[in-house]
Amino acid sequence: METITISVPPDIAQAYNAADDTKQQQLQKIDYSLFSKNVVQDPLWQAIAELQKQAAENGLTQEILDEILQND
Repeated sequence: METITISVPPDIAQAYNAADDTKQQQLQKIDYSLFSKNVVQDPLWQAIAELQKQAAENGLTQEILDEILQND
């Protein structure tokens, strides 16, 4: 496997770094699962569209996303 870097807000980074190894490994498995199902099988733009669809299905609207991005 290779390592990649993804930018996250400081509170998420702190929570991840404070988690024990087991919890970090569980999160890595979730990340791997999301990426492998979306990125490996489809071009990147299709993977992004699928992630957006899943986010919307879970209540993350474009308006909420825009607000999050503006508060950075």
